Parts: sequence; C-alpha cells; structure tokens
Amino acid sequence: RTSADNEKANLYLRRGLRELSRHKPAQALELFRKSIELTPPSSEKTLSRALYWLSIALLQLTTSKASEKTLSRALYWLSIALLQ
Repeated sequence: RTSADNEKANLYLRRGLRELSRHKPAQALELFRKSIELTPPSSEKTLSRALYWLSIALLQLTTSKASEKTLSRALYWLSIALLQ
C-alpha cells in the first residue's frame, strides 16, 4: 500500500465519523469499510480505530452477531496496539 492509500484510509475514517455524528450509520458504515480496505495490517492503531467505529455503526443499525464479531475484532486489535 502507498502513502496515498493511507491518506485515503484516514480521509474515509474521518468522513465516516462525520456521518456517524450526523446519525447516518449506513453511510458511515460504507466509509469505514473503505478505510479498512485501504489500511494495511501493519497500521494496527488506524485499523483498530476503523474497526471500532465500524462496529459502532453496525450496532446502531442492528444488534446482529456480525456487529458483535466486528467489535470483538476491533477490541483485539486495540489491545495489541496498546501493548506495544
């Protein structure tokens, strides 16, 4: 991945947060997914943030098992990032 991809990933993350603050979780969800797709696994902190906020958007849309699994994954990556 290039630095341009990382910049796009951060841009999508910020846009997703803006949509979430506007009570538009469906739009935020798509932006968070794009951010995750562009974020390399080595960028654990960024990936953790994107997964966390994607989970929040999913929880606002539904209380499905998918949102629980995504939240669990976000918490795992966040704990890994904090331990380093």
